Amino acid sequence: MRVLLCGLELFGNRLAKQLNQHFPDSKFYYCNTYYSTIGKIQFLVLLPFVDMVISLNGVTDYSKSMNWVFKFKKKLLFVWQGTDALLALQRNKNGTIYRKYIDNAYHFVDSPWLESEVKSLRLHPKRVMFKPILVNTPMLKHETINVTTYISQTRKEFYGYNRVVELARAFPDYTFNVFGMHSVSKSYPLNINFWGWSSHEAFLSQLKKTSIFLRLVEHDGLSVSLLEALSYGCEVLSTMPFECCHHTLNSKSDIKTFSRVVEMIRNRQYATNTNNIEWVRKNLEPNFVLHTFYNELKLILHA
Repeated sequence: MRVLLCGLELFGNRLAKQLNQHFPDSKFYYCNTYYSTIGKIQFLVLLPFVDMVISLNGVTDYSKSMNWVFKFKKKLLFVWQGTDALLALQRNKNGTIYRKYIDNAYHFVDSPWLESEVKSLRLHPKRVMFKPILVNTPMLKHETINVTTYISQTRKEFYGYNRVVELARAFPDYTFNVFGMHSVSKSYPLNINFWGWSSHEAFLSQLKKTSIFLRLVEHDGLSVSLLEALSYGCEVLSTMPFECCHHTLNSKSDIKTFSRVVEMIRNRQYATNTNNIEWVRKNLEPNFVLHTFYNELKLILHA
């Protein structure tokens, strides 16, 4: 099997490397067709020699890369991420959606809400996990309650910055660690620490010390950081309803839910949530996730 991946670089690069490691008899290539001229050239050079193209993003506007996929009559799989579904829904609503690619492709999603959203586009997505999570050695118990989240510097409102600020003000005795974002010019609670764009290792190191992880975004895919937080036994507050998480929709709900979660942690004497760890170990073990994904690709190739 020879497969060419494009789309979001973070997921595409990582997934291609993982699949190549697990399936040496096949070959998976990633090309950054969004932001790299070299990546676009590599894509066109490799395209004639592959069996399938996977886009780690649903494409609902005009794309030269997708046009070449159809010109060479390659099978096309869209793996939807979150923001792409939101954009597709907006385009569908205002009549600007470009359907050529999505109407002639296969579709994978990895969360129930993405499945519902993509179905509403008159498509037939299949729920397939593609984000393996290795369970590292978690702490069994914390000394205090520590809070962590990720907020994009360029999209801080979308990622829930204002909701995190309200929580930090409501709970001044706890430290709130914000990754991805530098400090802002406006005043903010002193119990917020901004880590900026840190390494993945630094983020995981902090998660290991974290009791509560916040994912308070306006819309989401199935966040890797959320899954990693579960793998360390964190309690997770999430805007999107998902297994093992505490669903919260707005600032008022955030404070009530946070208070309830704090009480839960105190009642178990600051121990980590081992149920969350075991859920990740059972459902997201790398060998299991990658083999399932690989087998689904084989089904498409033989369809």
